Amino acid sequence: MSSESIVVIVILVILGIIAAHLAILRHINLRATSLYQQHNAQGLSAYLQRGYVRRLMPAYNHGCLMLAARDLAGDAIGAQEIIDGLVDIAAPGAQRNDLAGRAVNHYVSTEDSAGAHRFVNRLRTQGEAALCDELDRLIEIEIDGSDKYLDDMTAALETADTPTKRRLYALIAKQYENRGDTARAREARDAARAC
Repeated sequence: MSSESIVVIVILVILGIIAAHLAILRHINLRATSLYQQHNAQGLSAYLQRGYVRRLMPAYNHGCLMLAARDLAGDAIGAQEIIDGLVDIAAPGAQRNDLAGRAVNHYVSTEDSAGAHRFVNRLRTQGEAALCDELDRLIEIEIDGSDKYLDDMTAALETADTPTKRRLYALIAKQYENRGDTARAREARDAARAC
């Protein structure tokens, strides 16, 4: 057999292995998604603990699914442990932003202001100052009940693009809610929908 034939065979075998790996990952994600959509926290957690699932899934993706399982189960301590682990493995950029969104959603849903601020401070030590400033504002508004950014956010509407306007209007609405001004909160929510 010629060396060219051997190279072709090796390449085909490698491509076959890659295709099989991707097919298995697709199956794992479909199964995990199905369990999550069924709100089956125990089933999802048990599935994610299987050896082949842990070995084949990227660590960050596996951790995010485990966080979803802990949130479904209402396990705040387990969720916190997973968030702590994800901070260590999340790559700067898109994964850190994704983690920030997932973690803050968890802290908002559990109204855990102290945990949210600890998370932000930990990210800040990893050089994520701009992201952390934004998260601090969000936490103060959503969990701590602040309205101190209302004027700044209202002024920022003038130069904001459409997606930013939607986000600003939602935060403005929440700040009006925090003040007890339900009429203005409703107006801001309506403005967000109109964008």
